[in-house]
Amino acid sequence: MKNFKVNIIDKELDFIKKSCDAYLQKSMFRIDKKTLHTLINEQLKDVNITDASFGNKHLYDIFWDIKSYEEYETHALKEKNDYSDASENYCKPEKANGEENYNKIKDLCKPFISYFLYLTFKSVQNYHSGRRYLGYMNYWLNKELKKKQNNISATDFIDILNALLDNDFSVIDNYNKFKNIVYNTDEEVNKELDLLHDLHDYYNKIITESSDQEKCSEYGQKFVELFKEGIRQYHVTKSKNFYIELLRIWSRYNNEKNKPKFCNILPEPPEIKTLNQKEKEASLSKTIDSCKNYTNISLDTLQHWNREYEGVLKDLSAHEIYDKLNTASSDDNICAKYCANIIHSREYIEDFKKLCPKLTSNIKNLSETLKDTNSPDDRCTYLTYWAYEKIINIFKSHAIHVHDKSVINALNQAVFMVNSELSSKDKCLFSFTGNLSEWKDEKLLHDYFKNYEKISKCSTSTNGTDCKSYCDYLKHISELYSSHINKCCSCYSYPKRVCSELCPKYFKCDIGYFPSDLLYNIGCKVKEEEGEEDEENEKSYETAEDVFRNVTVDLDVIKRSHIEKPFHSAGILVS
Repeated sequence: MKNFKVNIIDKELDFIKKSCDAYLQKSMFRIDKKTLHTLINEQLKDVNITDASFGNKHLYDIFWDIKSYEEYETHALKEKNDYSDASENYCKPEKANGEENYNKIKDLCKPFISYFLYLTFKSVQNYHSGRRYLGYMNYWLNKELKKKQNNISATDFIDILNALLDNDFSVIDNYNKFKNIVYNTDEEVNKELDLLHDLHDYYNKIITESSDQEKCSEYGQKFVELFKEGIRQYHVTKSKNFYIELLRIWSRYNNEKNKPKFCNILPEPPEIKTLNQKEKEASLSKTIDSCKNYTNISLDTLQHWNREYEGVLKDLSAHEIYDKLNTASSDDNICAKYCANIIHSREYIEDFKKLCPKLTSNIKNLSETLKDTNSPDDRCTYLTYWAYEKIINIFKSHAIHVHDKSVINALNQAVFMVNSELSSKDKCLFSFTGNLSEWKDEKLLHDYFKNYEKISKCSTSTNGTDCKSYCDYLKHISELYSSHINKCCSCYSYPKRVCSELCPKYFKCDIGYFPSDLLYNIGCKVKEEEGEEDEENEKSYETAEDVFRNVTVDLDVIKRSHIEKPFHSAGILVS
């Protein structure tokens, strides 16, 4: 109702005032606003108000002033107390709807009214204390009714009491708030509230009797035992509000414990864990067990997509690096942390479950696994194309639709999560985007540049490698090179050629790596004619200079064009 009042007055009236002409509103709004306030306030008198703060009836933060509450309870239970006259006045059979109803509450009627008056008038009245003592009254009422064993619930008690009280009751407003939050506590809630009650009780004893070391130690031990029981109860009931209140009393205990004048022999309270943490730990443990089935399995059992050139590549430099990544150990904990979605999935085939642990462990330990590779960028590109090759092999070995992105998305997420926890110098950022055909071409080119030096020295090799065995492989590389250089290299000459590498992961714009020249130098036929070979075995193929000339722009021409453009626009010829 209060929120409704604010909206009406502050928003709606302002809107109307802005929307209407000044002369139409001049004589109205001051009176209407005042009148509206009066009408609303009069209406509120006849409405049972429940503040928003009392919307959640299951209140747990009700024991902070327990010492005062118990002191007032002692007074209220006396036959003669400060408010016994009021309780005598209202607790009369003739006011109830029948003597039978009154008999149900007669044993608790006077103590309740006296106690309610004590708490209302004696407690510090502010937002928090008001909310708490009403919640505590509900706890107290449920407890007392259970002691009496007269089979009446808290809500039934209030229904009967309503007939006894009238608007002359001195704290009727507070009582109206209370009757709207009363609820019947069940066994689980009672147990939670009793634990919180006892925790606060022992906490108060600890801070008031800390000078007595023996008692201090005894109370501290009891507090810790109760707290452990509270944690166990929380894991049963999963009550968020109960957990929050456990955290609060745990924090108060720790704060007091560390004060200089405080008892210094208190036991440490146990670690408190949320349900989410506990569930995560259980899930992690289960995943670690599952990961053990995949972390020590070889990934080299799949049919290789590049079988045509596998024989000549296995002794080259890149293969040695990939072999280190293949044989690196996989960590069960790393697998459990980053591969859980894949490991537990029933949809993904086993080979992806084998790949994820190896992939994430390799990312995590890359600088150590490839420590002989000095450049972090080189280490990362090796890992990238190692991973691409594994996925290509899996798709080739199984009838999997290439465009089924779910498992690829799961792997991307794993790669991202590992990198998010690494320092910038140890990150290896890549993703499984593009298509398999692109990955194949990129990997072949990447490995060619890494293997170039060793291939170029094949004639002096001690392992008996025949240079001719590389011919078919290098011819294929030459075709890939020609198809990629235009998109991967942007070169300028002024006066020397300088190239920007647009595909730095897998392509080097260095004329020295031109594959046709390498073919020629190791004795392979670069271009077979239909007729005889060129006389004197001269080069008959497109040279490196020819190819690079096509991707090179003369900076002098560009600069000249920028200078001449305004003159041409004006119709002036520049020679």
